[in-house]
Amino acid sequence: MNKHPLIERMLWSCWILLIYIFGQEIPLPLVKYQSHIRSVVSEPIRAVISGSGMSNYSIFALGIGPMMIGLIVAAFAMQSKVLGLNRLPSKYNDRIQMIITILIALAQAYVSVRNFKLTKPGWETEWQVILVMVAGAMMIMWLCNMNAKLGLGGPMMIIMANVMVSLLRTVYNSRRLITGGLGTWLIVIIGLVILVVVIISITLLMDRAEYRIPVIRLGINNQFVDKSYLPVKLSPAGGMPVMFAMAILSLPQYLFHYLAQAYPHNATFAWWNDNLVLSKTAGVTTYIIILFLFSIAFALMNMDPEQLAEDYQKSGDYIPGFRPGRVTARYLRGVIVRFSIIGGIFITLIAGLPLIFAIDRPQYETLMMFPGNVMMAASFAILMLDQIDVILVHGKYDSIL
Repeated sequence: MNKHPLIERMLWSCWILLIYIFGQEIPLPLVKYQSHIRSVVSEPIRAVISGSGMSNYSIFALGIGPMMIGLIVAAFAMQSKVLGLNRLPSKYNDRIQMIITILIALAQAYVSVRNFKLTKPGWETEWQVILVMVAGAMMIMWLCNMNAKLGLGGPMMIIMANVMVSLLRTVYNSRRLITGGLGTWLIVIIGLVILVVVIISITLLMDRAEYRIPVIRLGINNQFVDKSYLPVKLSPAGGMPVMFAMAILSLPQYLFHYLAQAYPHNATFAWWNDNLVLSKTAGVTTYIIILFLFSIAFALMNMDPEQLAEDYQKSGDYIPGFRPGRVTARYLRGVIVRFSIIGGIFITLIAGLPLIFAIDRPQYETLMMFPGNVMMAASFAILMLDQIDVILVHGKYDSIL
C-alpha cells in the first residue's frame, strides 16, 4: 500500500536532517581539536548558519552560508535585465548558483583554515582541509535540494533546524545572565514565552494580511470577475530577509578577518575586523541596513512588477484604470515597494532593533537575536503549514490516469 504523500515527505525530511546531524559530528581530517577558537563570524550568526559544525570542527563547518549566498546572487542575477541573464533558460540558474556557492565556500574555507591548528603545517595540508570543507558545503547544498524535491520545508529546512536549536540554547543559557535565583529565572522564561507568542501573532498577521488589487481577466467566467485580484502581502518578503542578511553579513566579516591577518599593521582592517560584529555599533548598523534593503529587494523579487505587467499584457488581462505595459508595471512597483517598506520596518524592529541593547555587551548578543530567530521560525512554520495544506488538498483527489 502506498504511503500518504505527507507521511512520505516527512520521512524524507527526517532522513535528510539525520544525515545533516550525523555530518556535523564527523571531524575534519588533519585538524587538531581546540577547546576554543576565535570565530570568523559573530557567534549568533554562526549558530544559525553552521549549527555546531564549526565548533565541532566537522566537515559541515561552513554550514548553509555558501549555498544561501549563491542562491540569492543567482536569483538576482537571473532577474537582471542589464546583464541579459533574465533571457537565459531557468536551468542555468542552478549552474550559476553552484559556481557561486563553490567560490564562496573556497574563500570562507581558506580564511577559516588559517585559524585552525593542523597536524602537519603547510599549504598541502591546508588545501586538503579546504577541499573537505568545500565538499561538505556542497553536500549540504545537495541535501537542501533533495529536501526541496522530496521533503517538507523546501531548501530552508536545515537552517530552520539550526534556528530551533539556537532558540533552545538561548533559553537554556539565559540563566547565566540572571543574577537572581530560580524565581527570577522563571520570570524571565515566562517573559520569553510571552514574547514568542506576541512575535508569532504579529508575524502571522503580517503574512496573512493582504492588499487586493482588482484584475480584469478576459478568460474568466463573468460571475467570477469580481473575485479576481492580485494579492500583495503586508510583508511581501516574509522572513527571508533575516535568513539571508546573516549570510550576507558574514561575507565582510570573512573579508576583514583575512585582511586583518594579512596586513596586521593596517589599523583600518583591524578596526573593521573588531567592529563588524553584532555587539558593536558598526556591525549592528550594517545588519539593520541589510535587513531593510533585503525586505524591499525580496519583495520585488517575489513579485516582479515588470514580469507581472508583461504576463497581464500577453494574456489580455488588465488592472482597471491603468494601461497595460509600463504604466501597469509602474503602478505595481509603487504598491509593492510601499508594502515592502512597511514589512521592512516590521522586520527591522523585531530582528534588528533589539541588537542595539547588545552594543558593547557581547554577553547579550545571542539573547538579543532571539526575537529575530523566533520570527524566522514562525515564517518558516507558516510556509510549511501552507505546503502541508496543499499536499492534503491534493491527496483528496484521485488520479484520472
